[in-house]
Amino acid sequence: KMDSEMFLTLYSAFAQAESESTSMNVKLGYKAKMKRGEPCGTIGCYGFNWDKIDKKITISKKEAEVVKKIFKYYLDGKGTTVIARLLTEEGIPAPAGGKKWHAGVIKDMLRNVKYVGDLCGQKYFVENPMTHKLVKNRGQKPKYYVKEHHDAIIDREDFNKVQDIYSSRG
Repeated sequence: KMDSEMFLTLYSAFAQAESESTSMNVKLGYKAKMKRGEPCGTIGCYGFNWDKIDKKITISKKEAEVVKKIFKYYLDGKGTTVIARLLTEEGIPAPAGGKKWHAGVIKDMLRNVKYVGDLCGQKYFVENPMTHKLVKNRGQKPKYYVKEHHDAIIDREDFNKVQDIYSSRG
């Protein structure tokens, strides 16, 4: 009947409006946390542990040694594919728990500012609350950068050298 279709349309419109409102409130909460320098979203990062109670990022000693090895290999002139192959051959477990390392994982690690102790918020954002599509932030939204947020695994000088090499190879 026409009445039931009208009510269904109204209820779905109210539900959508409520979903958009909730999404906006969550975004405002994330924005406030990022302004205060608190991590949001995915905190996990190979080489670090996230303490949910203390809300602190601490170094995982065993994984940190692997991270240092990756940066040293890169500074020694090895490429990401070679590094991935070497780590796989050495039997070092990959971040996702598998046995095989991939060049893309190495690239992401070499570019990650967490290894130098910094934190960058809103590298990605949800474009639409209905589709939940995650989009890389290429200047559409502000990014929140906190220097020396936690203990570093890689010193800043080596990290900057790696960034220079990475840019020159690109």
